[in-house]
Amino acid sequence: MNFNLKSIYKILSVLAITIVLGMLLSTFLYLIQGLILDGIEEAKPFHFLKIASRCLTISLFFVLILYCYKYEKRSILSYGLINNPLNTRLLFGGFLFGVFSMMVLISINLYFNHSIFSIDHLPKKFYGDLFFQLLIVFIIGFFEEWFFRGFVLQTLMEDLSILKSVVVSSLFFAATHFIRPVSNWYLLIPEFFGLFLIGIILANAVVYTRSLYFSIGIHAGWVYIVKLDKYFINHFDLTLQKVFGGEKLLSRITSWILILLILYFLKQIIQVFSLRKLK
Repeated sequence: MNFNLKSIYKILSVLAITIVLGMLLSTFLYLIQGLILDGIEEAKPFHFLKIASRCLTISLFFVLILYCYKYEKRSILSYGLINNPLNTRLLFGGFLFGVFSMMVLISINLYFNHSIFSIDHLPKKFYGDLFFQLLIVFIIGFFEEWFFRGFVLQTLMEDLSILKSVVVSSLFFAATHFIRPVSNWYLLIPEFFGLFLIGIILANAVVYTRSLYFSIGIHAGWVYIVKLDKYFINHFDLTLQKVFGGEKLLSRITSWILILLILYFLKQIIQVFSLRKLK
């Protein structure tokens, strides 16, 4: 594959600076936590990996802002967040699309007995999550889409074709979800492939609309249902876990087929929307 490595260098540079800064910050906070809680028997300190995860996220946020303004000499809004009268419709339309498609995916898993519906009673926390998680999922959707589909995808598109950029950014998106200890890496392949297809959908949502708002909405809708369905549904199967690894919502062929259908309908919906906009 012949292509300019400038875009890859940009992405790796941002990641390298983020990792160094994040690890320094998390190590410092972990040591401070140890000093503060030293001698307190009932204390429950945060695990280092949890602190590191939060510090890396915060570090990435600030590194990207500085990189955009100081090195690229461009606003973070230029990566697909430019003000447009249609942004609100794209955002909430994407959210509804994400909610509906994820509910269909869960329903299919229930129909084929790949998941189990189980509920005794709803805890009070559920009713709080109905509203609280709305805020959380849009924050998650905004940050992840700004990084993966804003910075990574659009930086790759400076040197690669749209197709190659979509594939590479989606592979990177899937890979970052597996930064965790695992005894047999091959157990994660089915879930990795499912996440790769999810990345393809989100990347194409940006390519089709030339905006991050639709992909942010879809991402938020998916995460919202996933965060709430734990109160009703068990996606784990002990027998299949031995073969596929962890949660299997995205590890089934039926799930992959539905994701591909979602990609097809996504393009049709955006084409219809674009035609209406032109009238």
